[in-house]
Amino acid sequence: MPPADGRMFGIFKQSQNGELVFTEFMEIVETEQGFVVRLKHFNPDFSGWETKDEHVTFPFTSVAGKKAVFGSLSYEITAPNALEVRLRMRDDDGKISTEVFEFVRAEI
Repeated sequence: MPPADGRMFGIFKQSQNGELVFTEFMEIVETEQGFVVRLKHFNPDFSGWETKDEHVTFPFTSVAGKKAVFGSLSYEITAPNALEVRLRMRDDDGKISTEVFEFVRAEI
């Protein structure tokens, strides 16, 4: 969504085999600590992963060229209408993996 009031918002939905897996509401905002990405996740029934007052926060790390990094989350423009999002995650056994999401701009 376009920036407004010093914030940018977005919505993401993850589907698999035609079924909604989860949705995510995101915000980029400047805080006292600097810019951050904040996320809240929801199950298909709209119940939240995080509690009412919690969210996942990724602090701004760097920007270079067409890539912005917020901790373990990065956004990179890879073509005029394409965005690649990478998320490094640690699973329960301590193994680190990277999820890659590729987006192409579509007219609505």
